[in-house]
Order: sequence, then structure tokens, then C-alpha cells
Amino acid sequence: MKYVTVWDLPTRIFHWSLVFFFSFSYLSGDEFEELHSYSGYP
Repeated sequence: MKYVTVWDLPTRIFHWSLVFFFSFSYLSGDEFEELHSYSGYP
């Protein structure tokens, strides 16, 4: 059986960092406003 990589490593890192920062922004919206605003900056 041959192993085929569908997405390369930079694409996977970008995707999971986007998931992490979106989740962090959603969860920190009401309580940690300063951290919430920094999580959206590039």
C-alpha cells in the first residue's frame, strides 16, 4: 500500500493554527479582551 500525502506541511500548519486562533478568539471574547484582540493580528 502506497502512502500519499494530500496536503504538505506548511498547509497543515496554517490550517491548524487558523483553527487554534479562531477557537481561542471565540473562547476569550468576553473575559480576556486584550488577548482576544491580539489573537486576530497577523
